[in-house]
Amino acid sequence: MKKLFYTLYMLSGFAAYAQPGVTKLDAASGPTSSYPLHITPFSDKVMFYANSGKGWELFQVQPPLSPSMVLDINPLTASSIDLYFNNPLAVLGTKLYFTANNGAAGYELFSFNGATLPAIAVDIELGGDGSSPDNYTVLG
Repeated sequence: MKKLFYTLYMLSGFAAYAQPGVTKLDAASGPTSSYPLHITPFSDKVMFYANSGKGWELFQVQPPLSPSMVLDINPLTASSIDLYFNNPLAVLGTKLYFTANNGAAGYELFSFNGATLPAIAVDIELGGDGSSPDNYTVLG
């Protein structure tokens, strides 16, 4: 079922809502905003990037539950996701693909199947520099 997503500005900041059923996608507690980005339906969940105050990470929500971080992919730094790249979330078959930095391989393409923790799908540029896959889309 497709849902219409839009962003609202509230006193507590930006929060994304889904219609119908109005599910709030705000991962930050308190008055600060998590600024959810790249909101993507995936299986029975909604996936998005957000900043919960610990940096930009991949989050999921399965309505009517609250959003939860999938994994702090790079716990040594503030963010695993670099917002200066056009890093969309892409669904192909039963997997979600996204670009992240785990602190060891640099920015690489990760995959997530919804059940196990995200992992590097392919390490294109070996070493710590990373390949920084960017601006990709699913065809077909």
